[in-house]
Amino acid sequence: MGNEANSAVTKKSWSMPQQLMIYCLDAFLVAICGQGFGKTATIAAKEHYMMQFAYAIGFITANTYGQLSGSTILGLTKYYESMGILDGRDYVIGLKPPPHFKTIYKLEFYHNVISYKNGKITFLGSLENWQAHEGKEVAYCLMDEVKGTREEAFKEMILGRVRQKGLYIALQGKDKGKIFWSDKDLSLLENNGYVKGYTQIAIFTSPSKEMWLLDTFKMWELEQQIRAKAYSDTDYFYHQTLKTTIIVASTFHNKANLSQDYIENLSVGKNSSEILRTIYGIPFVSDGGELIDKFDTQRHVISQANLAQVPFDRDRDYLYLAFDANKLPYCTCLVLRPVVKERFGTDSKEYRATDA
Repeated sequence: MGNEANSAVTKKSWSMPQQLMIYCLDAFLVAICGQGFGKTATIAAKEHYMMQFAYAIGFITANTYGQLSGSTILGLTKYYESMGILDGRDYVIGLKPPPHFKTIYKLEFYHNVISYKNGKITFLGSLENWQAHEGKEVAYCLMDEVKGTREEAFKEMILGRVRQKGLYIALQGKDKGKIFWSDKDLSLLENNGYVKGYTQIAIFTSPSKEMWLLDTFKMWELEQQIRAKAYSDTDYFYHQTLKTTIIVASTFHNKANLSQDYIENLSVGKNSSEILRTIYGIPFVSDGGELIDKFDTQRHVISQANLAQVPFDRDRDYLYLAFDANKLPYCTCLVLRPVVKERFGTDSKEYRATDA
């Protein structure tokens, strides 16, 4: 099964950002992608890679149960079938493992559990009722979408569940950079810098309105670089720190696996802000078209540092404050200052705003 896992990339044509996601070994991976990027298939390939570590318990989550059952699990089984990994022979989902499977962890119930023939298990779960997953102890977590996911679900549950000991990454020698499992006490090797304990939380999502994700991984500081690199049909944003890898990539990186007109059809009826979010995966997109139809994020949003350079005439200019109570857990406030293009009437304070 180890050889099967290592061939996950070579048997399928993956784009470079997808390969970087599959083989990322940092403690945190944040992958924000356009619709149709192939997030679910990438998650399946990553789970396939981890399949070789039979004692490492996994956890695959989705933001809703509908997403979990209708997309995540479906995508996983389709990927496995394409790789010759068969349901009933090599794995089962939600069933007691058949007799020919090795048993490492014996559970009372197997609902929402993937059991593999080598004895490995991976829990499946929706984050709608995230408190239900308290008590699990896993080595890694693959998160499919965080739209609507509460900050507490990530910070209080996910961060606390990913703590199973046993996976290590080699820091020196011929196996440097490789993960391995050991049930022995390797604290001496850890203290001397030869190995370190390994866990991972990997988040795969399209741009959401959950500000906690951007705040947690300090992505606001990278806004200009992300916009410059990710707004591309061929390029993508890649950033690595001591413990975290952040990748922002467009739908174009999965074009080979999409119908010919998919990306073009995806942009129909969308303004530039919606296209940036939907196709290019750029998460720094504010709304505003609901109030002024010519509002364009790319043209009309400036950084706070440049705000002082914008002239404001108290007698002529005015501001709109638009509150959006539908954005949870925060209620956002959008400040708009329309630019006066035409004066009409006899009262000097009457203007018609023809641009945002």
